[in-house]
Amino acid sequence: MRIATGHPVAGWSLDHTHPKGTATDSTVHPGFNRKLFQLIPGVRLLDLGCAGGGLVASILRDGGFAAGVDGSDYSRRTSRAEWPVIPGNLFTADITCPFTLEDDDGVLLSFDVVTAWEVLEHIPEPLIGAVMGNVAAHLAPAGLFICSISQRADHWEGRDYHATVRKRGWWIAELARLGWRERPDLYRHFDPDWVRGPDNGMDSFALVISR
Repeated sequence: MRIATGHPVAGWSLDHTHPKGTATDSTVHPGFNRKLFQLIPGVRLLDLGCAGGGLVASILRDGGFAAGVDGSDYSRRTSRAEWPVIPGNLFTADITCPFTLEDDDGVLLSFDVVTAWEVLEHIPEPLIGAVMGNVAAHLAPAGLFICSISQRADHWEGRDYHATVRKRGWWIAELARLGWRERPDLYRHFDPDWVRGPDNGMDSFALVISR
């Protein structure tokens, strides 16, 4: 497995220039994994904004296939969390620019599920469509995008890490404009077992959508 990208890090992003979440997060949730494998046995999952790679490692341990992409190379450079353990499954790239995850023969990899936990609010509003284009490019037919999005600012050391601070209704409308639809039936399947989301103190909501 390899990544093809002309932008190996998100050099514009505070998450790269002044690492915060990417330097501390490596979240896992056994309840989410259990429900995911009930829905999709042997799931293939791509985690965007994977930070320390905890979710990717947990999916692999549970018998699925997983890869992660982060916009910062902090965890790789510092050999943090899961990066030295599963280096062949964790990659860096600016997810606002085109990238492809490929097998060793150069064939685009396809995933049943793409996740992004507390990631989209870090993306400037004009670039959200580009991120969702990358999601769509890597999703199998009938694949799911599962995420959580914070609805408030995140100030730390004089910097605001959240570039797009919008309420849930705005996000639903924007994602619908980009061709995505809510899946309340599958939301009920996972709720309240989200990897990150409503209970993490960031005024977040979780979302399950598909094309």
